[in-house]
Amino acid sequence: MGKDRYVRHKWIGAAALIWAFAGLVGSLHAATVMVTTTQDGAAGSITGCSLREAVQAINNQSNGNGCTNSGEPYGTNDQIRFATGVNNISLTFLPNPLARTALSLQRPMTIRGRGSGTTIISGGGGDHVLITNLSQLVLRSLSLVNAGNGL
Repeated sequence: MGKDRYVRHKWIGAAALIWAFAGLVGSLHAATVMVTTTQDGAAGSITGCSLREAVQAINNQSNGNGCTNSGEPYGTNDQIRFATGVNNISLTFLPNPLARTALSLQRPMTIRGRGSGTTIISGGGGDHVLITNLSQLVLRSLSLVNAGNGL
């Protein structure tokens, strides 16, 4: 009898842990925005979804300018991915003195390339490739190059 009670409590504990974990995972949404072009420019000035526009979609938590979310609703673990063939991206100089060439990341996100030797993002000789003060930014499988002051 004592052993059966122990096994039953063990199963109840395991079920409670699984239920709690499932609730946690369900509350963490992850939008996926696919970069479909190597072009860069002001929002709406190009065909497809550029890296700059994908960042803006996550910053604004909404689709737009050729970028659509193919994952869960926008939330806390949003990610940017790159379509096959979208490899070398060179950011262009924009007239906005606050942005210039750098991408302004304002929300937690993951930018996942197709390999550090495949997905190469160039700052185009500008000061930075990315500007952010986020504590939750993940960069995976990509290279950031050609920026005067680093990241």
